[in-house]
Amino acid sequence: SKEKLAAALMLARALGAVFFPRFANGLREVVAPLEATIRVNGRALPYERYSVFFANTSGRLFLGSSPFVGDRAEDELYFAAYAASTRQVSATFPLLARGWRPDDPRYINVTARRLVLETAEKIYTIDGEIFESAGGALELSVGPTVRIAVRSGGRGDPGS
Repeated sequence: SKEKLAAALMLARALGAVFFPRFANGLREVVAPLEATIRVNGRALPYERYSVFFANTSGRLFLGSSPFVGDRAEDELYFAAYAASTRQVSATFPLLARGWRPDDPRYINVTARRLVLETAEKIYTIDGEIFESAGGALELSVGPTVRIAVRSGGRGDPGS
C-alpha cells in the first residue's frame, strides 16, 4: 500500500541521514540526538544526549512495535530512553522496537509516574499531535481515567 511504501521511504531517508549526513541534510535535525535533562519520578538520569526518547500509555509506538517491558499501573507511563549514539541505535532499532533490552546501562526502559523533560527543543509530538514548546520544562504524567459502563441488555448489546 502507499502508506507502507511512504513509511519505508522515510525510514530509508532517516537511516541515510544517520550514516551519510552530507547527502541527507533535510533530515539532519530529525535524527539529531535529543539534548536534555530527564527526570524520572523526581530523579535525574545521568545522561544528557539521547537518540531514543519514548513515553506513552498504550505500550505501542507504531504498527508491529512493542518496545516497552514490564507492566504499567493505571497511574504510570511506559518510558524508554537510550543515551547511545544515533548509529548504535539505528543498528539495533528493529530489535528495540520489539522489546529487546540491550545489556547497556545507557538504555532505560521502565514505567514512571512522572517524567520531566528539560530541553531547548522547540517541537514535541504527543499522541501523534505536534505541539510547539511554550518554554520551560515539559512534564508528563497520567491523569485520571474514566471507565465507561454499558448497561447489559441495552441497545447494541449482542445479548438483547
